Amino acid sequence: MTLKTFKYIFIVALLFSLNSCKGQTENSIDRKTQTFNAKEFKVDFPKTKNEIELKENTATTSGKGYVNVWSLKGADEHGPFVFEIFESPITEERIAEIKKVPNTLNVIFIATLMRFSDRFEGADFTSNEVKIDGYSGMQGISKVFAGDGLIKSVIFRKDDKIYMVSAGGKGMKLNDTDKFINSFKFNK
Repeated sequence: MTLKTFKYIFIVALLFSLNSCKGQTENSIDRKTQTFNAKEFKVDFPKTKNEIELKENTATTSGKGYVNVWSLKGADEHGPFVFEIFESPITEERIAEIKKVPNTLNVIFIATLMRFSDRFEGADFTSNEVKIDGYSGMQGISKVFAGDGLIKSVIFRKDDKIYMVSAGGKGMKLNDTDKFINSFKFNK
């Protein structure tokens, strides 16, 4: 598929699905939070009986890099949930490609967001450009659990790394996922 074809399909899909996640902000889940400090960032994970896990230097699917993942997964009285942060350096090869074809980064972002949505059997995927902590990126939102929940992810580039901040689960609404995602800040 050419880049031009991908852009066309993406724009058409976006136009058809703009309203698919409307009305998902009421009845949020009230979870207490705990601030988690990593070397480069801090974020407010929900406070649960589960522990935040760090998987370091996990090989990427391409085998050309690695990813660090901070993850809080489990289930509570509302159902299954996931809160994750991915950090992955951008390879020299990829940086050269981004310089040559500027839209490459957005294509990577959309593909990554869609793959993450597919991991949770997401439906009605929508995406748009956003800023998080001052950095431009993309966000993706999908309905999960037959519409009884959602997964939201924000992906962006900071210097020579790509970050993705994700939250979702059964019974969750946008303000539940936004509470986690919007708490993400880089250490100064």
